[in-house]
Amino acid sequence: MQLFQKLIIIGDKGEKKVANALENVFKENVFIKRKFKIPTITSSKEADILLIHPALGIFIIEVKNKDKIEEKDYLQAKEYRDLLLAYLKEKIGKIPINIEYKVFYPKIPKTKPPFGYENHTLFKEDLDDLKTLFKSTYNSVPLYESFKKVLEALEIDFDAKPIISHNQIEFFDQKQLSVLNSYKGGFRLIRGVAGSGKTVILTTFANKVKNPLILSFNSTLNKKLKQNIKNPTAKVFTLFKFLTHIGIDLPDTNDFDKKFKFIAQNLDLIEKKLKTFLNKNEINYFLVDEAQDMEAGFLRMMINNISNSLIFIDEAQKFYNYSLKNFDEVTKHPKYPPLSVKGRRTINLKNIYRTPNNIAKCALDIVKNDSTLNRYYKNINFIKENFSNEIKLLLKEGELNILKINDQKIEEIINSIDKNETYLILTHNKNKRDTLRKKFKNVETINGSKGLEADHVIVDDFYKFLYKNQHNDIFFKQLYLTYSPRLNAGDSGFKTMVADI
Repeated sequence: MQLFQKLIIIGDKGEKKVANALENVFKENVFIKRKFKIPTITSSKEADILLIHPALGIFIIEVKNKDKIEEKDYLQAKEYRDLLLAYLKEKIGKIPINIEYKVFYPKIPKTKPPFGYENHTLFKEDLDDLKTLFKSTYNSVPLYESFKKVLEALEIDFDAKPIISHNQIEFFDQKQLSVLNSYKGGFRLIRGVAGSGKTVILTTFANKVKNPLILSFNSTLNKKLKQNIKNPTAKVFTLFKFLTHIGIDLPDTNDFDKKFKFIAQNLDLIEKKLKTFLNKNEINYFLVDEAQDMEAGFLRMMINNISNSLIFIDEAQKFYNYSLKNFDEVTKHPKYPPLSVKGRRTINLKNIYRTPNNIAKCALDIVKNDSTLNRYYKNINFIKENFSNEIKLLLKEGELNILKINDQKIEEIINSIDKNETYLILTHNKNKRDTLRKKFKNVETINGSKGLEADHVIVDDFYKFLYKNQHNDIFFKQLYLTYSPRLNAGDSGFKTMVADI
């Protein structure tokens, strides 16, 4: 009896060590339970550790606190995984989430696992580096409602967060989590296509750290950031407002080209004013949303003066003539030494959460025609029968309608929309925008729609926009912006885009 109790204590010690290591890696957004009883029809089996992560999946982890690897350990863990699969399939039908099994040997140094179990084995060294846990045979990020069904079936109360948008709730995936959890300071570039969660990551990070400075170019986006960043130590500005705040007298003009030329020609003066500002204000982090809209020299100067800098960018959404064509303009700016973006300094986000897949496909197919974009965009080859590893579109198809519409038709469409759903009307110029605003709410120009989202998008005068802009250098980027970031997938289904032609 004493020997049996001693074995239990030894086993518990190993499980506790592994559980603690897991908790250190997954500081949030995870459910970890020791001694989890797997519900079955005929019997009750007990897994050493159950780990549930909304994006990475469910892991049955058997901890073997011994000095020898045995195949029976894997067969046991696999049996528990299969029992859980069978139970969930009976309860909810099709399994919406990845379910894996792992065998953890916390006393055995890393060695070659038995054939076929390479992705299922963890060793002593993995207590300090759990990257191997992420090696999954299948990667499926469940929608919120599907994830809730899994939790309900397992009778688990787990409030996973944060969310990707206010309508369609999604969770941070592995790459997004790495932006938040693996960042140890310094410079980092986060690139992502429209709808990949850049602004949500920035907002979440800004709410977690002390004394961040957040800049955006677009005033609409800036307003949204101010609403969502609740951190009392955060300072949130547009580019021009920040320059005015630190004492720069910008040219009194609405010509942004002239303002950007002024910034480029007065970097030394701006840097002097910035240093005065930093001496009076403690700034620990510099965050930029939609960095492609910033002036290259200014952005580089800010990175040089604030060492902890996270720059969020989508070059495909660059459509102002005066802003960045490519981030190389920042890293290879002639006024400053080269800045490396290699290795962990760059993170490419590749899951699209916000836009239904047929509309996202349309947007990405359009932007691939732009010869100025870097390889990240040019090499997108994601639409096959199954999605490729490059870009993952997670939402089912929405409605994409091309038809002739007028003000009466717009009114009919809006009246048909559920009162709990939102709409956004886009048009090609400010004069038409002002005219439509006399009849409708939520009207913006295509260029002015950055940062906005809606369940239903109506594009007015699309034919005139195409005719007017088809020879414009930024034509493809404007089309991409029109299609890609605006449309949300709502709780009750996937919504519509209507383009007038």
